[in-house]
Amino acid sequence: MRVTQTMLTDTTVTNVENNLQSLLNIQEQLSTGKSINQPSDNPVGFSQVMSLSAAIDANTQYKANAQSAIDWLNSTDSALQETESVMARLRQLTVQGSSDTLTQSDRSAIADEVDQLNQQMQQIGNTQLNGEYIFAGTDVQNQPYPATGTGANNTGAISLDMGESISVQYNTLGTDVFGSTATSAGVPVDPTNIFTLMTNLSTALRADDTNTIQSILPQLDQRNAQIVGQQAIVGAKVNRLDLLSSRIDDQNLDLGNLKSQTGDADMANLITQLNQENSVYQASLAAGARMIEPTLMNYLSSTG
Repeated sequence: MRVTQTMLTDTTVTNVENNLQSLLNIQEQLSTGKSINQPSDNPVGFSQVMSLSAAIDANTQYKANAQSAIDWLNSTDSALQETESVMARLRQLTVQGSSDTLTQSDRSAIADEVDQLNQQMQQIGNTQLNGEYIFAGTDVQNQPYPATGTGANNTGAISLDMGESISVQYNTLGTDVFGSTATSAGVPVDPTNIFTLMTNLSTALRADDTNTIQSILPQLDQRNAQIVGQQAIVGAKVNRLDLLSSRIDDQNLDLGNLKSQTGDADMANLITQLNQENSVYQASLAAGARMIEPTLMNYLSSTG
């Protein structure tokens, strides 16, 4: 086959362009720190990197969800601790008020304190976190206990995804803590709700009714047991979410390492390759200069 000047020129230009493209590919990897910058670089590897990135993003959201739920639960736990303190004082006052040695004036003074505790309990029931009422069920924008002894009694659960097929309810219902404040024909559906108990206790104290005062004591103990039970549930959920959060951190660390192994550039190796490819590029320019007219080679060198 006869080799023409045109064939020599085309082959030289093609080789120079290929060597230049190799240089550009290496420079792109060095500048981005990634060995895969587009699907054509490595279709299988690109797909793996995308899948790993999606898994990391999902775990990051799960981690944020877990932290939000933990913050909510910690706020709930603080409110329940305050509730227990009120209940403890309420029990002391009930025992004290049932004593036969007290005068009417003494019981009236106790009733005044019970009324104050009732208002404090209402404030606890209206505890907020970031502008949302934590005991309001799903109706978090509206005050669940706008007045002592009343309430919306919303029993909706609020849950967040903490992982694939893992959903955790993190809100504590006011009805499970304070009891239902719903009424039927003006009569409380749940006469053992804490607000009704305190109202009845205050009334009995002012009426000097020791029998009613004494009958309220076991109801208070029952309500307090329910509060303690809810606090135990909250604590168990915090522990679970802490474990889930730690597991998410471990998973993201493993996924990040795998993503790095798949898609990150080996900088030291790339620098070596850059030097090698640059030598090849310069050699191809020098070799081509000897085979085609200097004027054309100078033009190609200036534009390359």
